[in-house]
Amino acid sequence: MKVKKPMIFLYLLPGILWYSFIILIPICLAFYYGLFNWSGGTKMIYQGIKNFTDVLTDDVFFQSLKNNIYLTVVCLIGQIGIAFILAVLLNGRYVRFKGFHRTMTYFPAVLSAVVIGFIWNLIYDYHYGLLNTLLRMTGFGDRAQAWLNNDKLVLMLVAVPLVWQYVGYYLIIIMSALSSVDPQIFEVAEIDGASGLQRVIYITLPLVKNTLIVCVTLCIAGI
Repeated sequence: MKVKKPMIFLYLLPGILWYSFIILIPICLAFYYGLFNWSGGTKMIYQGIKNFTDVLTDDVFFQSLKNNIYLTVVCLIGQIGIAFILAVLLNGRYVRFKGFHRTMTYFPAVLSAVVIGFIWNLIYDYHYGLLNTLLRMTGFGDRAQAWLNNDKLVLMLVAVPLVWQYVGYYLIIIMSALSSVDPQIFEVAEIDGASGLQRVIYITLPLVKNTLIVCVTLCIAGI
């Protein structure tokens, strides 16, 4: 049965309205308010695009942009890269207790941000943190430090909990894609003499490429 165009629009209307309310209207309002100098109250002084041009000469803005790009790259490589490697390993025939490994890897993803922050604060703390305690126990106590006060390492230290928390999330997504691949494809490639690395590069990657693109999109949106 052919659906009339007005009916198609009617079906799409709720989604369009919701998208406009959540995305389009806030973006337009943000741009509109960016044209004013406003410090609260009802008085708003119009100053055109000065706020936007000032941003382009603001060192803090570019430092923030640099930090965000750094975190995005680290999370893309860490979260999706590690998840892909683990998914390939768990999809192999010789790994035992696959369900246990999946559960333990995914477990951090169900924890709240407050719990994640508390756990890693216990690890990084100078006085009783796990990291410094291990350094002191192994004879490297002179390297113990207030880790989050180290300007050179703080971004990487912040990225580590993000990677740890979401590796399991992307692992489940990638493994679901691998589960839809016919195992006979890998068996035939193995019989033909393809090594494990070759099977990953020439078979696994092309077959889950679209899933990896979705993971990259979710990762960038979640940073």
